[in-house]
Amino acid sequence: TEGGVIEWISTRDADSSFEIRFRIKKPDGSIKRSTEVGFWGVAERIYFTMTRGWMTDRGSFLPADPEDETLYDAYEIQSVSEQSFDYRNFSTGNQYKTRRVDPSFDFPAEL
Repeated sequence: TEGGVIEWISTRDADSSFEIRFRIKKPDGSIKRSTEVGFWGVAERIYFTMTRGWMTDRGSFLPADPEDETLYDAYEIQSVSEQSFDYRNFSTGNQYKTRRVDPSFDFPAEL
């Protein structure tokens, strides 16, 4: 984000649904929040996600365009354990290192 900070908390449930809460601090200090929802899965060493839409601050669901190919992602699983999950996006090469946290974990009060 051109000098900003992006934080996110992912929840992947056993029913193959996911929720990702984003907090984005822009260089001007403003903060944007969003929540993305969809489905996830694993096949061999491939982790994939399909974004269904977004939740508004008021709890309404805004559906995504199912024909928007940018909402479908595939990743190569680098490593996975009870405490961590590392993967790489096939399209961009971006690598992600995640760790398990307590369900009560939330964003810090300040960035």
